[in-house]
Order: sequence, then C-alpha cells, then structure tokens
Amino acid sequence: MEYSLYATASNGKRLAAYLVDIIPIMILVLCYYHWAHGFSIFDIQLKKENPEGYATLRSAIRLHSFGFWALMCFLLEASPWQGTWGKRLMGIKVVNGMNEPLSWGQSLRRNVLKVPAYLCFGLGFLWILLNKNRSGIYDAFAHTKVVNRWE
Repeated sequence: MEYSLYATASNGKRLAAYLVDIIPIMILVLCYYHWAHGFSIFDIQLKKENPEGYATLRSAIRLHSFGFWALMCFLLEASPWQGTWGKRLMGIKVVNGMNEPLSWGQSLRRNVLKVPAYLCFGLGFLWILLNKNRSGIYDAFAHTKVVNRWE
C-alpha cells in the first residue's frame, strides 16, 4: 500500500495531539476518582499506609483514561474529522492505505490494536519513533497512517 498523497505526520505533532487529548481526559478521571472515591494521587498518607491500594488506584486511573481515549479515537477517527481534537488542532488526520477516511471497521481495528500496544509497556507506541514510516504497530496491522491534513 502506498501513501504518497500526504506527508506522514511528524512525531512531534503526534505527541502534541496525544497530549491535547489525554490531559483533559486524565483530569476528568482524576476528578471522578476524587469525588466518587475520595482518592487523590497527592495523598501522601495513603501512599505510605497502603502502597498496594494506592498503586491499584493509580493503575485504575491510567486504564480508565486510556479506555476513554481509545473510545474517543474510535469515534472521531471514523468521523468526517478523521481524528481527535488534538489531531485536528495539530493539522493531522488518520487515513487508510488508499488515503481515504477510515470506515467504522477500520477505526475499530486500529483502536482495538492499541490495547496490546499499551499493555506491552507502551512498546507498540514506541515503535512510532523506531520506524521510518512513523507508524505505530497498530497502524501497520490496521493499514492506516497518520498524515498531515493540509499540503
């Protein structure tokens, strides 16, 4: 599959887009855990008294944040926006191998494949930095690519 129509998005743009997306999600998840469970990541006493419980709650916050992010990616990458708010702001989009918008099935495949990439200590995302196409391992299996929106 050839991706000649658009230039591949830079690693910096992809990272910035991810941060624009994940930071508000993490703040909302942290607020939920604070209000619903009385948990704060800044609770030093809980960290000292119950380190296992503290670590479990931190892991739950990370997993919930990742889950909401992946769901948002699935919905917005198959939309006419072709990407999340962060991708839109950074001027990048997700396309399939024919440089067309993703179908719902392609978006689902791409985002389900992010789960093993995340669970393997993020190595599937690190792959973006290590290959010349700047594609995640999930992009390779889903035949998708993140490209510059306007060229």
